[in-house]
Order: sequence, then structure tokens, then C-alpha cells
Amino acid sequence: MHFKRSHLLLLTVSITLTLAVPLFIGGLSQFRLLNRLSWMWVTALTLIILVSWASNALRLRLLLKAMGQQIGFGEGTLVTIAAEFAGNATPGAVGLPVTYAFLLRKLRLSFGGAMGMVSMIVLADVLYYATLMPLAAIALFFERTPNSSRIAAVTAVVVIGGSLVLWALVRYHRPVCRSIGRQMGRAQWLASRRYRLARMTVDYLQALRILRSMSWLQKTGLYLLTLGYWVPRYTLLVVVIVAVGKTAVPFTYIFMLQGLLNLGGQLIVLPGGAGGVDVAYSVFMSPYLSPQTIGLSLILWRIYTYYLYLAAGAPIFLLKTGEAARDLLSKRR
Repeated sequence: MHFKRSHLLLLTVSITLTLAVPLFIGGLSQFRLLNRLSWMWVTALTLIILVSWASNALRLRLLLKAMGQQIGFGEGTLVTIAAEFAGNATPGAVGLPVTYAFLLRKLRLSFGGAMGMVSMIVLADVLYYATLMPLAAIALFFERTPNSSRIAAVTAVVVIGGSLVLWALVRYHRPVCRSIGRQMGRAQWLASRRYRLARMTVDYLQALRILRSMSWLQKTGLYLLTLGYWVPRYTLLVVVIVAVGKTAVPFTYIFMLQGLLNLGGQLIVLPGGAGGVDVAYSVFMSPYLSPQTIGLSLILWRIYTYYLYLAAGAPIFLLKTGEAARDLLSKRR
């Protein structure tokens, strides 16, 4: 398992843009504000992101246990960080589910079963958005702060629309699969892969049935761990702004803005939504923060939600996928 050269090129461009945009906005003078960032703030930011990582690892353990598989906390942490690295290093985070599936096959899960488990992670994330984001949107709408109604409306449309599309795909999977199968049958080079698609679909649905049969206690734990994964990541920017900006920006505004940037970043070709996410952040924060504060807060936010995932995840990704590749090769001999 390896990255294509085009992905590496896009990643290089992405890192360059995420540094160039804040430097263009805030200039070099923004770094004078670093004296406001004490070791106490750095420690707090690091602990916040560690809580997020730990929650994600525990979520993976819970889902695998529901499927009759066991994984230690340390191993679960390595798997989730490797997958997060792949998601941040590829356009539209396409590398995340592929890496999960690739690594989980070591636990004797089929590819379809692994993708079914990944789909439950996605469903848990959708549930998080579908419950907290509308509440934040309502609160933000009544606050009447600059750009609040615009962010609330766009996020509500994205969350509701995405939830409806996901529900339709699950509800009408049979006609969708039949239609895809017919289209594949018309192309000779795809016809032989129809059985593989059918096998993956069966494994996928079987995994969903197993996970749907989880007890309410397990489902509650899954939702709480999902909150433990996302809420610290969304709180992190609040801490950054308080630390370097010395100003109060409405919490619901920052919360909704991150939701919008996170969803919108998946539609941008460059990894991490580079360029578009950074420009949108500066536009929506301009009514509250100075250019220097915008630039520095953007860099710090990127450090903990993007660069750290790349720096910490790259060696883990190489280690874990290298082990998996050797196992797969040894089985073929």
C-alpha cells in the first residue's frame, strides 16, 4: 500500500498553501503575538487533541468488540492515527476508509465487513452533526452576530441534505446495486468484477446488521465516544483564539464555522481542504479578529488539526501498512 506520486504532489501543494495564506493575511508581524502563548496554553492544546485521539481509539475498540474482534487500546490508537494520516494526506479524505479496511483485514475481517464497520463510524459522525449542529445553528441564528445567519443556513442545508442522501443509499441499496451491476455488465473489463461487488455488498450489510444489534448501552457509549472525538477538536480553536486573540468570539459561531469548514474541505481537491478552508476561515473571522490574529490562529489551528496528524501519522502509517503488506505477501506464498 503506497501513495501515488500525484497524492504526494498535492500534499506538498496543500502544506505550502496552508502556510502561505496565513502569512499573506497576517504577515510576519503576527508572530509577535506568540509571546501570548504560554506553556500552559500549549499543554492545554496538546491534552485536548490527545483526548480526541484516545476517544477515537476507544470507539474503534467498541465497534470491533461488537463484531466479535478484540484490539488493544495501544493498537487501536495506532490504527486510528494511521487512518487519520491517510485521510489528511489524500484529497477528500479518500485514504481514510481505505486504510481502515486495509489494516482491519489483519483482524480477519473481510473487506466488505471492514467497510461496514467504517460506515458505522461515518454514521456516528453524521449523528453527531445531525444532533449538535442544528442546535448550534438555532442558537447562532438568534445571536444575530455577523455572518451568523449565513453560516447557520449553509450548515443546516449540508447536514440535512447529507443525512437524506445517506438514508436513501441505505434504504434503497438493492436497486442501486442492481443498477451498478447492470452498468458493469456492459463493459467487458468490469463484468468479471460484479461477483466481487456482490460479495462486498453482502459482507457490508452483514456488518451493518451486527452493529445495528448493539445494545442501547453500547450505542450510547458509541455516541459519547464520538462526542469525545469531535468536541475536543472543535473546542481547540476556541482555546487558540482566547490564547492569542485575547478576545471573545461567540462559541456557537466558532463551533458552526468549524463544522462548515470540515464539511466543505471534503469537496476541495487538495488534501486538508488547503486554500479554500484557509481563505474561508479568514473571511468569516474578519469581523472579530485582526489580520495578525487571524493569521496566527489559523497556523496554530492547522498545527493541531493537520500538521500534527501528518507528522505523527506518517511514521505510524508506514509502520502499520508495511506490516500489513508483509502479512498479505506471506499468505500468498
